[in-house]
Amino acid sequence: MPMRQPFSVWRLSSKKPDRGPVAVPLPDEPDHAVDYEDLLFHEEKGRATILVGGLRREYPVRQLLDGIESEKDRAERKVERHYREHERLERGNPVPRIEVKIGDNATFNGDFAVGEMFLNSFNKAQTADTSDEIRTLLVQLHEEMAAIAERLPPERAKEAAEDLETFTQEATKENPRRKWWELSAEGIMGAAQSVGKVGTTAIGLVEKLLPLLG
Repeated sequence: MPMRQPFSVWRLSSKKPDRGPVAVPLPDEPDHAVDYEDLLFHEEKGRATILVGGLRREYPVRQLLDGIESEKDRAERKVERHYREHERLERGNPVPRIEVKIGDNATFNGDFAVGEMFLNSFNKAQTADTSDEIRTLLVQLHEEMAAIAERLPPERAKEAAEDLETFTQEATKENPRRKWWELSAEGIMGAAQSVGKVGTTAIGLVEKLLPLLG
């Protein structure tokens, strides 16, 4: 497969040269693209395809990445990112932290971006125009996941918050998209399982929610 030009040629010519491609054009829809970091995340999680909601299609993750960058280059870039993050922490620039109250029974104390995601997602769940049962279960799930996230490594906590945000968005829609809530539910349950007994209640809440979504 011939290498495509970096997506920056199409729209992002001002990107920094050391960051790699910012977005990846779709081969059959050149005016559409997917985020490079999202593709990397899917590859790292072992997911073969990525959903593109605007087109209502799935695309093969590795094929899109291989079109602009070899697997070897991606591995080297991953090591470089980890090295830069380690250097940043060594220089005494820790990730900004925040403490946010999630419902009546939980508080999240950790990464600022993760805390904001939890708070925004919780507010959406609490005010959603959906059934009382779904709303109550989602609120309880946020309280449980706030406690779980504090026990996870920073990157895993961010992934869990993103999965919870996606799951909440889909669960509160009139017509939830099955593939989206299934993938995010899988991520939530994986995070809960990784902390042992602390995650048991969250897993049970997800299992109660799934049949309500269709």
